[in-house]
Amino acid sequence: MWQDFLIFLSSIVLIYTINYFKPEWVLLPLLKALDSKFKTNSNAISNALGLKMLESGIYTITFVPDDEESQKLMEDLKVLYEKVKANLNKNQL
Repeated sequence: MWQDFLIFLSSIVLIYTINYFKPEWVLLPLLKALDSKFKTNSNAISNALGLKMLESGIYTITFVPDDEESQKLMEDLKVLYEKVKANLNKNQL
């Protein structure tokens, strides 16, 4: 009983903490540092980082299926992700 309550409470705290601290606050200094240190490869590194974040987001959202409309939208997003990935890989070669 108490374990369920603690899990619920910690989940709520975690969700609000993640929503409060935006990932952009961490990424902007990281991307600026990459650009200043690796002038020639900074775009390729940031593209790979962005693709990995998109892939993780798609996996996270589709882990537990929602309604049919959400599933269809996620399938469309997967197709767009693959197109972006192919385009970035083509441009980096």
